[in-house]
Amino acid sequence: MRSAKTLSERKTISDSKRAFHQSFPYVISPVYRRVTDELLVELHLLSHQKEFNADPLFATGLIQVFEAFTQGYRPKEHLKDLFDSLCRSSGFDPISIKQQNQKIHEIVANEN
Repeated sequence: MRSAKTLSERKTISDSKRAFHQSFPYVISPVYRRVTDELLVELHLLSHQKEFNADPLFATGLIQVFEAFTQGYRPKEHLKDLFDSLCRSSGFDPISIKQQNQKIHEIVANEN
């Protein structure tokens, strides 16, 4: 039987934001700060849903949304750290997400 976490054991959105800012110490321009904050909150909320599974479809969608909303972000060298920090701060493994996304693209490429 799965035991429920008490409120004191569950990470809050503030905890996730703190973890993000510790992991990503760079200044984010206002245009991208709002998008980053929204993604951070959504990932936090998803990570607390019992039924949610970070499957390949989720991975592909997350990467597509991230890439679409960060077009033009400068400096480009920060994008990997930004994505990784967003994922990790909510308990997702960015390496696993990227691998799942790659698998989906390989499957689609092989079907064509």
